[in-house]
Amino acid sequence: MKGQDRTPKLRFKGFSDDWEQRELGEIVEITMGQSPSSENYTDNPDDYILVQGNADMKNGRVVPRVWTTQVTKEARRGDLILSVRAPVGDIGKTDFEVVLGRGVAGIKGNEFVFQSLGKMKQNGYWNKLSTGSTFESINSNDIKEAKIFIPKEKEQKKIGSYFKQLDNTIALHLGKVDALKQIKKGFLQQLFPRNGKNVPGVRFTDFHDEWEQCKLGEVSSRHDNLRIPITASNRVTGTTPYYGANGIQDYVEGFTHDGEFILVAEDGANDLVNYPVRYVKGKVWVNNHAHVLQAKEKKSD
Repeated sequence: MKGQDRTPKLRFKGFSDDWEQRELGEIVEITMGQSPSSENYTDNPDDYILVQGNADMKNGRVVPRVWTTQVTKEARRGDLILSVRAPVGDIGKTDFEVVLGRGVAGIKGNEFVFQSLGKMKQNGYWNKLSTGSTFESINSNDIKEAKIFIPKEKEQKKIGSYFKQLDNTIALHLGKVDALKQIKKGFLQQLFPRNGKNVPGVRFTDFHDEWEQCKLGEVSSRHDNLRIPITASNRVTGTTPYYGANGIQDYVEGFTHDGEFILVAEDGANDLVNYPVRYVKGKVWVNNHAHVLQAKEKKSD
């Protein structure tokens, strides 16, 4: 927005009216989640889909992972799903009727609202509001009182349609990325020895020696002592990626580590099946939810 003009710098032709600033709760219906009793969780797809947080969404869409026989709070097909616990502010859509756990809120909003919430996440809006020194979250009032600029309905539809087309293109390319990941997974199984073996099933030409088994501590060193957690309210916005258990949480000034490292989730991992392990290079800031490993020279070249 351009200061007090309340208009964006770039607009579609035919639109010139000022945008109006409103509170989110004035323009959409918001439902805060309430988790069912854990004894009612199931793995039966015939039961109700349970959305508890970021782990139940992928590429902006709900992906069924856990089910429940108990209905607490609900979201309908087409509703928006907002993560209210770390990582705060992730936004997605549901193509199903779902039960909302306490880690999310359901929002009945259009495509424009969806894109606006995504922009708020990108700009760090929710991180500045999140509370708690170790477990960041936002509450019902934070969401209802969030300030959002909105144009007239016709311009909302135009903007929403434009970004939806972009999202569809992105989704197409992400599908190709997922296919490549499956190919990589297959090669990892072939190019590394299976349990009980000391040579892989498939090898590059000219390599015949047996592999050596050793402990991780023999080929790497830990640098956990350099980690520093920062609450969202104390972070200074910058260009350094700020890592937690599940990857980049924010971008900040300064750094805790500089070099090549492997980050392994210590606690708070969203996906225990595909446990978060990441390679990073350069200056990074790591909080206390990820172990920091570095290869020892000449041990793992």
